[in-house]
Amino acid sequence: MLIEAWLCQKTKGARRPSAVALTQVLGDAILAAAGELVSSRGLLGISMSQIAAAAGIGRATLYKYFPDVERVVAAWHNRQVADHWPGWPPSASSRGTARSGCAPSSRRTGGSASAGSTAPT
Repeated sequence: MLIEAWLCQKTKGARRPSAVALTQVLGDAILAAAGELVSSRGLLGISMSQIAAAAGIGRATLYKYFPDVERVVAAWHNRQVADHWPGWPPSASSRGTARSGCAPSSRRTGGSASAGSTAPT
């Protein structure tokens, strides 16, 4: 219930939080919940429902921010890297592309193999 606690603390006797502040808090709560779940269940052991429940939000709200688990995990990973590596993600000009640093690559290795079949055994 991360979101409910924050809203109660921030809105007591104050104005309603701005959309920007709420978006930041939601993003932080989602990524924190994803990190906790990855730590306890592993990368392949989490679902959107589990992330939403751990963050204290509904699944519909989660889907407004992230289309799938892979994007949540990619954003969480990029946050972890940024916290430990100053200057991450590199600017678009230094990468030569305007794509977001947390967007997954559209290139696949191994031809038409599915994402789950490329894991080592």
